[in-house]
Amino acid sequence: MDERVQRVMKQEAALDAVNAQLAELQGALARWEAMRQTYKELLAYYESPLWLEDYDASNRGEFSEIPCGVLSQDAVYDTLTTQFAVAEDALRIAQAYLADRGDEEEEALFGDKDEA
Repeated sequence: MDERVQRVMKQEAALDAVNAQLAELQGALARWEAMRQTYKELLAYYESPLWLEDYDASNRGEFSEIPCGVLSQDAVYDTLTTQFAVAEDALRIAQAYLADRGDEEEEALFGDKDEA
């Protein structure tokens, strides 16, 4: 097969893959953003005196009829720290993509900086 045809086919596949991933990412970001208020409410509850009161009540058996994982000492903390780590990862990845875009624009304006 002609080298040019192979190149175009490879890049067409890359375009399709990137577009599919972007569609998934846009959906995930929309759901993540919509969940932010719920996250903030969970954080406020966990840091409030109400959580401690509910925790103590749970230890007395007052919530034996309902699920109350939110009152475990690790579940909410683990969720909050995971949320923070995911946000840090998203920021790092976004910065890398933005830096790539800046490099492309600089090359378009000034040429390949490695050739200078």
